[in-house]
Amino acid sequence: MRRALLLSAAWLALPSAASAQTYGGVQAFGDSLTDNGNLFALTRSVFPVPASPPYYAGRFSNGPVWVEQLVPRLGLPASALDDRAYGGAETGLGPGPGPGVLAQVSQAVTIGPRPGPNTLVVVWGGANDYRNRGRSTPDPAGLVDGAVNNLRQSLEMLIAAGARRILVPNVPNLGDTPEGREQDATTPGTAARLNSIIAGHNAALAQAVDRLRQASPGVTITVLDVNALFRQVVAAPATYGFTNSTAPCLLGVAPDIGPASGACATPEAAAGTAFFDKLHPTTAAHALIAQYAAATLGGPTAGGNAAPARAQMAMLSSAEQARAIAERLAAVRGGMGSVMVLGSGLTALTGATTGGVSEGSRLGLGDSGERPFGMFLYGTHDWGDREARDGGAAFRYRGSLVALGADYRVAPGLIVGAAVGYGFGASSLDGGHAEARSWKLSAYAGYHAGGFYADADLGYSMDRYPEIRRDTGFAFTPQARGDTRGNTWSAGATVGYDAPVGGLTLGPFAGARYARVRTDGFTETGAGALDLAIDGTRATSLIGSLGVRLGGVFTADTATVAPHVRLAWEHEFSRDARRVTARLGGGFLTTEPGVGARDALVAGVGVRVQVSDRVSVVADYAGTLARADGRDHSLLGKVEVKF
Repeated sequence: MRRALLLSAAWLALPSAASAQTYGGVQAFGDSLTDNGNLFALTRSVFPVPASPPYYAGRFSNGPVWVEQLVPRLGLPASALDDRAYGGAETGLGPGPGPGVLAQVSQAVTIGPRPGPNTLVVVWGGANDYRNRGRSTPDPAGLVDGAVNNLRQSLEMLIAAGARRILVPNVPNLGDTPEGREQDATTPGTAARLNSIIAGHNAALAQAVDRLRQASPGVTITVLDVNALFRQVVAAPATYGFTNSTAPCLLGVAPDIGPASGACATPEAAAGTAFFDKLHPTTAAHALIAQYAAATLGGPTAGGNAAPARAQMAMLSSAEQARAIAERLAAVRGGMGSVMVLGSGLTALTGATTGGVSEGSRLGLGDSGERPFGMFLYGTHDWGDREARDGGAAFRYRGSLVALGADYRVAPGLIVGAAVGYGFGASSLDGGHAEARSWKLSAYAGYHAGGFYADADLGYSMDRYPEIRRDTGFAFTPQARGDTRGNTWSAGATVGYDAPVGGLTLGPFAGARYARVRTDGFTETGAGALDLAIDGTRATSLIGSLGVRLGGVFTADTATVAPHVRLAWEHEFSRDARRVTARLGGGFLTTEPGVGARDALVAGVGVRVQVSDRVSVVADYAGTLARADGRDHSLLGKVEVKF
């Protein structure tokens, strides 16, 4: 028993996806699978059930039951559990000696304490209805209807009393317990009959819960698929840390305990056994249910909170393409020739629209009218992070882009062109990871006259997320994977004016950038019953920028050097809720992560060195000086060659 308790404690120490949520307490209703000593306290003065020992402290197991082990996984002390369950309870008012589930709930909402909005309410019943009458009833459908109706009434009363977060486990296959197999050996077909009735119960329960969700906005009801977990443990016990899923420790069921089977003769054997008696799980199996419940509760939140990172990656990648175009237009204004070869660069989100008049223009190179066609090759790289905010998870990102474009000078000072690029990047967050790949198409135009300039671009991106990973918090299926596609539309415009101030130039500019990201829905794989279905998402952004750029030109014997600094304020005008719906256990959770911080101060510093009449080298840095929820960084290295 000590070994089993140590194993339970070890499982409790594992990270849990549900720990990210905040619960005020747990209130539980049910039968012997959830009873933490209530029936024992009621009967101990006459004939204690279950006898303790060999049962542990009034539990129908050899240690704490699942709901007791769930509480610390939710970040709560043991005192936060209000357990109203009684061993032997059916879903209705009786039979005794303890109250049935409906009676337990009625007493709680009448006498109190009632559940609060942050209380996790657990309602688990049905096994005793079918164990007591399932083998002999002439009306299995009526039995199912009665049990499900009792549970539905219990849930309705709890919702009316204030419950907003409810967990409803379904019923495991009783025909696959040691008791069910023993009865089937005596009366063939018994196990199949029981399992068929339970399948009907679980289907009807899911339908009843779904109707309650539709009728109860703001209430989250999660169905815990214990049936699926139980079937997996019986079929492949070693996968879940068990060596024995058939022979129980005791050959009876309380109150008829029966002799010890010998299957749990040592602590190691007990820790590897799934059933304590012919019906009830060992505390090790209860620990498995607790871990599974925590993962089920936390899954939709974790899956939903990861979606903003994917949307942000798409927006940042689109900004990289715009940066390539802005640099090209700045170079053309500076009189660069037909071909530019650029090294690698990086930009923050609005760095693409804060270029100002190019250094080349200040060098007096002017427009090159000899060749109206131009081409450019460009590479970018960016990185940064976001803190947890507005329902979105904290994440770190990095991305790169290579782009090829061509343009045509249609008139002095006016250029139009197009570009195609390929972007790749990744984001990492606590409990998850996503990679992104995208093909980008852009059209652009630029006009300048004297010190005035205006640039505009329109972009479309075909996005692919080939690798999405989520840590489930369940040690035996620790990671769920997915992949999906989407697209991004973007548009931007910048206007500015560069005026001479003494030996320097001072150039104010203003810009705006819009992006709309669409991501298709997808269903995860690899985590079994913990696989999430994520609905398609939409996200929009409209960022305005206002800034100033200061530069100068210095000539040496072998080179001309043009340093500059720039400073811009950015504001996010979109109030997009970015709704995300994640589905699990027949239910769903919808979150609405916001856009995060709306204001940022972006600074940049760079230098252009013209080493000959054909070759210029540029180095540039841009980054956020002030942003409430994260940072963006940009390094740019560029070589321009005139032909």
